Amino acid sequence: MGRSSLIWFIMQMRLQKERLDDYVKEKVKQRIMANRRHAADLTAIYFELPCCYKWYLKSKSIRPDLAVPGLIGLSNTFNFEHADKRISKIQELLGITPPVV
Repeated sequence: MGRSSLIWFIMQMRLQKERLDDYVKEKVKQRIMANRRHAADLTAIYFELPCCYKWYLKSKSIRPDLAVPGLIGLSNTFNFEHADKRISKIQELLGITPPVV
């Protein structure tokens, strides 16, 4: 492989990395917006529920009202460990059983 081929190869690798970085950034941006939209939807729906249903959810330790700040916080989290803790807490507050892997 000649010097010019090596330079061309390095340039192509850099272009692929930039494209991948742009793709990942776009996916992260979409996930942030989706989490915020879901948090807003959850808040709107929760406040429209009848009081008796809110009491029922509370008696079952299901707290959508407390999950909303965690969901918004998740959209601002970029550290894997912090995100994993937030997801576990949101699942707990919403009464979602995590999948067994």
